[in-house]
Amino acid sequence: MKIGIIGCGYVGRRIAQTWKDQGHIVTVTTRDKKRIKELSDCSSGVFLIGDIAKFVQDQDIILLSVAAKKGGDYESTYLKTAKHLVSCLHPSQRIIYTGSTSVYGDAKGNWVDEDTLVRPMNDHAKILIETEKELLKHKHCCIFRLGQIIGPGRELKDRLLQIQGGEIFGSGENFVNWIHIDDIIRALDLAKEKDLTGVFNLCNDEHVTRKNAYVKVCQQENIPVPKWNRKKNSFFGGNKRVSNKKIKALLEDMRNILS
Repeated sequence: MKIGIIGCGYVGRRIAQTWKDQGHIVTVTTRDKKRIKELSDCSSGVFLIGDIAKFVQDQDIILLSVAAKKGGDYESTYLKTAKHLVSCLHPSQRIIYTGSTSVYGDAKGNWVDEDTLVRPMNDHAKILIETEKELLKHKHCCIFRLGQIIGPGRELKDRLLQIQGGEIFGSGENFVNWIHIDDIIRALDLAKEKDLTGVFNLCNDEHVTRKNAYVKVCQQENIPVPKWNRKKNSFFGGNKRVSNKKIKALLEDMRNILS
């Protein structure tokens, strides 16, 4: 298959390598000429992004896995890109998009699933919701709402080593919603293989409070436990437990069919 990847960061690079190893023709994008050489190692080709219409015209699947830089323009990165992309595709082409569970907002610690009404807490989350709406206008679209990504280079112990018992904003009573990079890669590959459409949450089964998770890791790694500052809002806004039952039910149905 011909697969184009818009946004070749932490997730994009890994799935590009996976699909290239499977024998697919994988073309990735970048805005930085300095990255062309490094991205050539994990792809079949690198496209210096400019005209999206030209990039997508021959692709069977487009993976949109962009991320706004710190202080970057969310509307331009997500919503405008989505609108332009949908306008360029013909009906048979497929979109896979890595979104965020932040669209659910604050559920006061309750469970949320794909049928839960989204309640954005800020302008960034509002843009992510509008981005999903634009992409879902396309017939063949699969959206994965990702929890907080963990994996090599993003391990919790590394962050706690940097903090070294220092201050963290919030109470620590909000639940964690993590997803490992390996599980994201498996889900993206499943979407490719089975032509999945619709919205799916991607989070693992562990939903302990952030405070308990941090204490456990600190004890295991002999790291000073951080102090929580309740007077300042947590970077991880909203308290919710994100259900992964929909994607698990799909996998169970597939297993039953095969058996």
